[in-house]
Amino acid sequence: MAESRTQKMMLAGGALAALAASACCLGPLTLVLLGVSGAWIANLTALEPYRPVFIGGALVLVGFAWRGIYRARPAAACAPGTLCALPQN
Repeated sequence: MAESRTQKMMLAGGALAALAASACCLGPLTLVLLGVSGAWIANLTALEPYRPVFIGGALVLVGFAWRGIYRARPAAACAPGTLCALPQN
């Protein structure tokens, strides 16, 4: 159960870091799509200096998620007649 929670936290962290990394591009694009325009949109670059940090964090968290999914220990096989060996209907 703890592994499942950790995997979910890693996946959520990777998704949030990816969104933060693209905030400098998606924010103005969203405003333009909503019909907001003007010269002041060019001033929405407050997060641009932090973009490499967000990208690095996203890559690290996605790497941890990959390791947790593909490099995890295989599940133990159930012995015949035990509760985990019974098919779910």
